[in-house]
Amino acid sequence: MHLAILRITSSLKYVSSPSETPVNLQTKKFYIVKALSNPMAESQFPRKLKMALSLLLIIAGFSMYWVWGLLYGSWNIFQKEFIGVYSIVIVLFGFGILGLILSLKGK
Repeated sequence: MHLAILRITSSLKYVSSPSETPVNLQTKKFYIVKALSNPMAESQFPRKLKMALSLLLIIAGFSMYWVWGLLYGSWNIFQKEFIGVYSIVIVLFGFGILGLILSLKGK
């Protein structure tokens, strides 16, 4: 349950909802409002979509590394000539792994 605490000054005495209950904290009146008392259940579809996109990024990074290595004979990611291509591979792997971690963490 999410609660929002509003401070009511002496000039403002309007209560917008009957579900608000006054609470006396240190001789000042506060009203606790139940905002989103029944949150919606989260669907599994967005999590599965995130996981699928993350796996696609990892596969794209691996495929790019493999194809570039076969075409140009460069398997060393630290060579100066191909640092730009392998930086893209590292970014694809990184975002793919980060997406997998975040989609599995939300479980």
